[in-house]
Amino acid sequence: MKAKELRELSIEDLNSKLEELGDLRSKYRINPDQGLKNSKEFISARKDIARVKTLLNEKRNN
Repeated sequence: MKAKELRELSIEDLNSKLEELGDLRSKYRINPDQGLKNSKEFISARKDIARVKTLLNEKRNN
């Protein structure tokens, strides 16, 4: 997900997105045998979590 798209979301929406991505990441961590596709999605989910956390901090500080 692009940061531009995430900036348009409210704090509540960002929190729900963060929970969703956390569940997705834990699902990939539990089943590592699902191949290369899921390892790329795992990395993507990790980066998206970092983006969401960064935007949450920006919104809370402003």
